[in-house]
Formats: sequence, structure tokens, C-alpha cells
Amino acid sequence: EGVEVDYIVEQGEIDGWFYRKWNGGFAECWKVYYGYGINSAVNNYSGFYYSETVTVPFPFTFTNLPTITVDGGSANYMNFVRSFGKYSDKASFMVVSMVDAGNVDVTVDIKAIGRWK
Repeated sequence: EGVEVDYIVEQGEIDGWFYRKWNGGFAECWKVYYGYGINSAVNNYSGFYYSETVTVPFPFTFTNLPTITVDGGSANYMNFVRSFGKYSDKASFMVVSMVDAGNVDVTVDIKAIGRWK
């Protein structure tokens, strides 16, 4: 009996996103996102300050809700990013600070894995 091997049917770069689509339906994409002048003090909950939700469209729409990982922060202030919401067409996150920081620059590594067919 032969072993079925999956293979890449499409890969490339769109708007800074790198992506791969596999014949079996699996897909992955990743990007480094740079956000400038984000107000991370829009909301204050339990001693933490949160920005509005930042969204970054994927290079394609997943057919399911992908698993999304975001990791990053800023050199301006002590802050981090928190994934927020699940969408099949975009990554979303908030910038979270421990100080009232109205103008921060962030670098965020984003990765999504899911199905494209």
C-alpha cells in the first residue's frame, strides 16, 4: 500500500503575508505587522489599559476559524498584544499596557493555521 503524501499547491507573498496552501486543504500564513501611533489607553479594565481592536486582513479567507497566534509589543512602554476575536478573514488583537499610553508603536508576529478548502 502506498502512503499518501500531502504537498504544497500554492505559496507566495501578498501584502507582507507569506502563505502556503496544501493539497489536503491545510493552509498557513504569517506576517510581521508594524503598527504606529496606536492609542493603548482607550479602555481601562482591572488596572490594564487596552487599545481599540486592531485588525489585519489575511491574504485569503479560511473556510474555518483558524488558530491564530499573535506575539509582540513595543519599545515605547511596557505593553503586550492580546488576540481578540476569531475571524476567518482577518487577525485581530488589542494592545495592552500597564500605563496610560496614548501613542505607541508595536511590532506583532502573526501566524494563522486552518483550512482553505
